[in-house]
Amino acid sequence: MVPNGQWKFRRSAPSWTMSNESELESAIERQRRRLESRFRSDYDWLRLVFLGAILIAISAVALADALAVQHLSGHFSGSSAIFGGMAITLFVTKIARGALYLDWLLNAVFYFLAGLALSWDEDLTRTLSLFYVCSLMFACAAARIWIGLTASPEEGASWFLCSGCVAVFGGFWIAFAWPFAMPMTIALIFAFDTLFQGIAIAGFGVSLKEDR
Repeated sequence: MVPNGQWKFRRSAPSWTMSNESELESAIERQRRRLESRFRSDYDWLRLVFLGAILIAISAVALADALAVQHLSGHFSGSSAIFGGMAITLFVTKIARGALYLDWLLNAVFYFLAGLALSWDEDLTRTLSLFYVCSLMFACAAARIWIGLTASPEEGASWFLCSGCVAVFGGFWIAFAWPFAMPMTIALIFAFDTLFQGIAIAGFGVSLKEDR
């Protein structure tokens, strides 16, 4: 026979979980409605597509550098994240026209700092460097997933959910590759992550045009 206290807990646990899920969905929907006026000016979608193209170009250079037998002139690890974060900050600040798009800017700043941390210690020889890089990658992922959950239109925002999942995978991949001393792999992860983020931003920009 199940004690009365355990029976009450078993009955209340599912309802508590459903209530929390409902509150989260309501909060996300309220945030989406609050932010739906973003990127609605005539050429904002085109600026985002152009920003995505810039990130794709940056990632192409980083991929070529990571895979080359001899590194390109001016090589330093984390360059795709550094330049990608700078590009996102500049474009989003311009598009925002004085407003504060905090989620987009946090993603850009975290991404810039992740690249900077890798450039200071390219081989991640110290555990602290690994911690910084992985933590910042996960922070980027959280920012992108939040953008994907709250941006409008929802079809276009799903690009960011995919990009956030790629960043989560990248963070775990870096942590896995570190014990095996594979610095080239870490550079490739950043390059591929920049590529997927560029595709996500360009895809979101195209969805804005279609939603007009």
